[in-house]
Amino acid sequence: MPTSIPPPAPHAPWLRVLAAEFPDELRCGRLRVVPASRDRPPFPVEAIVVEEDAWQVLAADPAVRKPSDHPIRLLRELEHLAPAPVGSVLADEGSPLRLRAVIHDLDQHPSCRPEWVHAGLRAVCGEGARRRLTTLALPLLGSGHGLLPARQCAALLREALPRVRRGQLEKLWLIVGDVERGAVLEELLGAQR
Repeated sequence: MPTSIPPPAPHAPWLRVLAAEFPDELRCGRLRVVPASRDRPPFPVEAIVVEEDAWQVLAADPAVRKPSDHPIRLLRELEHLAPAPVGSVLADEGSPLRLRAVIHDLDQHPSCRPEWVHAGLRAVCGEGARRRLTTLALPLLGSGHGLLPARQCAALLREALPRVRRGQLEKLWLIVGDVERGAVLEELLGAQR
């Protein structure tokens, strides 16, 4: 006998299930939240979010290229390099736009903390609203390099969803693996088993 997901808890009344059992999508007002794996994009996106650290190492291109500037000039630039603030977002133009959520500080242990993920989600929401994005791909921030449990990352996202829906965003592709999908959906809905 299939089990159904109970209705949202009182603290998340703006989420509702659109399908029985494991829904294909959730609604948060007019925002469609579609959980899907990285290899099965449910729709094209204008921007994709990736995890980044304060020194911008995690999302760097691993390909080694010959520098276009003289090495002395590069060293002088490195002398004045400062870390990006944890909780901020950096944008790389392109199609799709790449938003790097700075949620790691590799000089700290642990390198990722829930409050940094929360601040990073707020920064992503702000940048998305500023750019008037209508579609966005978002992994469970903190669960990639940060190794925070998927449920905890989903709880942080659930707290951020009301802020997300204030902007232009219509569709949010929540990048989750098939293994975590059920637990993430339960957490987003505020369901307890």
